[in-house]
Amino acid sequence: MEVFGVQRVGRYSFRAFLSKALTVGTAARVHRVPLDEFLAILDKAVQGDKNL
Repeated sequence: MEVFGVQRVGRYSFRAFLSKALTVGTAARVHRVPLDEFLAILDKAVQGDKNL
């Protein structure tokens, strides 16, 4: 997701807070990526596809 500017969160507590407040749809809108493309990339990442 770093290709869309989604940065890693350094602190776990902040990451836990964001995970409760941020949805996939919101993340796609914030980074101006079509939701279907965002979901396809997430699916590839979950599947372990190294060709992202």
